[in-house]
Amino acid sequence: MTVFEAFPLEKFLQIVASAGCDRYVKKLKTLKLLYLMLVAQFLRLDSLRDIANRLTCDKQLQKLLHLTSISASTLSRRLRNIDHRVWEQVFAEVKRQIWQQANKTGAVRQYQLNVIDSSTITLCLRKYLWADYRKTKSGIKLHQRITIHDGNSYPDSAVLTSARKADKTVMDELVVTSPDALNVFDRGYVDYAKWDDYCRKGIRFVSRLKSNAVIDVLEEKSVETNQVLAEKIVRLGNAYTTQMTHPVRLIETRDNQGNAVIIVTNELTLPAAEISDIYRMRWQIELFFKWIKQHLVVKEFFGTSQNAVYGQIWLALIGYCLLQNLQQELPKSVSLLEVLRAVQMFLYQAFNELIAALSRPPTKTNHGRQSLDAGYDQLIQIIDQLGTDWLDIVDEGMYL
Repeated sequence: MTVFEAFPLEKFLQIVASAGCDRYVKKLKTLKLLYLMLVAQFLRLDSLRDIANRLTCDKQLQKLLHLTSISASTLSRRLRNIDHRVWEQVFAEVKRQIWQQANKTGAVRQYQLNVIDSSTITLCLRKYLWADYRKTKSGIKLHQRITIHDGNSYPDSAVLTSARKADKTVMDELVVTSPDALNVFDRGYVDYAKWDDYCRKGIRFVSRLKSNAVIDVLEEKSVETNQVLAEKIVRLGNAYTTQMTHPVRLIETRDNQGNAVIIVTNELTLPAAEISDIYRMRWQIELFFKWIKQHLVVKEFFGTSQNAVYGQIWLALIGYCLLQNLQQELPKSVSLLEVLRAVQMFLYQAFNELIAALSRPPTKTNHGRQSLDAGYDQLIQIIDQLGTDWLDIVDEGMYL
C-alpha cells in the first residue's frame, strides 16, 4: 500500500509481539487488520459490514492481504480484543518518524511551539453509557498536542477521556517541560496553581485569560506597535485565595474581528507582537480537528465499547500521520487533502506512481483561490466566537 512506504514495520511487529495480539489468531493477523482499518479510514467506510464487503469485492485488496473474505463479526472481535493502548504505541512510533523528518529541514528557532487543545465527539447515550458527558448524550474528548515547525503542524501526544473530563485536568500529560518548549493553550486551561508551578519549574506557556480574572498590575510597559494595545507585568488571582506567587506578563491585542484579547505568558524575552502572533497560531489545532472529522472516520464507530472507540481514534491518528509522512516525501508542496485524494486513487499502486501523479503540473489556473482565502479567514473568526463544539455539526462541504 502506498502510504506504508515509510511505515515503521519492525517497531510495529515488536509492539504486537510484546502485547501478544496475534496469539492463537489464525486468519486475521494484526498487520492485516491495520491495513483494513486504514483502508476504511482513507475510503471513509463507516461500518464493519462495509469493510467486509469491500474486501469481498476488491480483488487488489484480496491480493495485497492474501485474504479473500472476512466477516463483520470477526472484525468486531479482533478490534474488541486488541487493547487500544497497542494502537496508541503504534501512533507514537509513526508520529516520531514524522517529527524526525521535519527536523531535517526548516529554520532553527529559539523555541519549540506546542499547541494544546481538545475536541469533543458526541455519542448516542443509549449505546455508549460509559462515555460520561450530559444527561441527553454521551461523548469522548480527544486532548491533543500539536507541534508547529517551519509553518507546518504535526500531531504529537494525545489523551483520550470521557467528554466530561475538564481540559485542565490533563494539562500535565500534554505540557512539554523542556527548556526550549513554548506551550500554547486557551481559556479552558486556566489554573493559577498549575501556572505557578510551571513558573517555578521554568515551563513556558502562553494562554488567553478569562474576562472575569482578578488582576493586580505591578508594572506598565510601553507599547511599540499598533498590533499591541497594552503590555503589563501583573499578578493574577484573588490576594486572599488564588493569587499566583509569580508575576506574569499580560498583553492586550485584537483578534481578527477587532475585539480585544488578553494574553498572559511567563515568557519575558520575546517581543509582545511575536507573543500575539504565537497565540494566533493556536488556530492550527482547530483546523487539525476539523480536518480529521471531515476526512477520516472518527464520528461513526465500528464498536460500542470504550476499547473499540478509543482504538478507532488511535487508528485515525495513525492514518493522518501516514498521510503527513507521505506529504513530506513529495517533491513539491501539496495540501494534505490532495494527498488523501491521490491515495484514494492509487491505494494499491507503487509509491513512484503516486509521486508521479502528484508531481504533474495543474491543468488550469484556480481562479477561486481568493475566495478560499476569504473562507479561511471567516473560519478563524467563527472559531474565535464559538469555540470548537460547532465542528461536530458543521456542514462538511463548508470551507473546502
